Amino acid sequence: ESPRPQATSRVASAADPTDAGATEETRQLLQALQAMGSSDGTMLGHHYDNYVGQNFWEPTDVHNKSDVHEATGSYPSMFGYDFNQMLRGQNWTEHARWAHEQG
Repeated sequence: ESPRPQATSRVASAADPTDAGATEETRQLLQALQAMGSSDGTMLGHHYDNYVGQNFWEPTDVHNKSDVHEATGSYPSMFGYDFNQMLRGQNWTEHARWAHEQG
């Protein structure tokens, strides 16, 4: 019986994006996400975290109000906003800017 042929497919390394034309920023983001994935920590994302809460709605001049912060003492790792709602008249631009400035 003849030997089985060896598979020759290339397996991407942990830092290789599937798109060969990925930008340097995309490659850096992928590396950062992969590094986080191998850590012992947990990340939490929260939609409209500093825009809508249990006791507040669309605060105009307060951008750091957050149910997550109230409950845990930390802001979420990722803030989410719905662009469709902006098309309907909500303006959370300053809230998103504040979240971005937090790092």
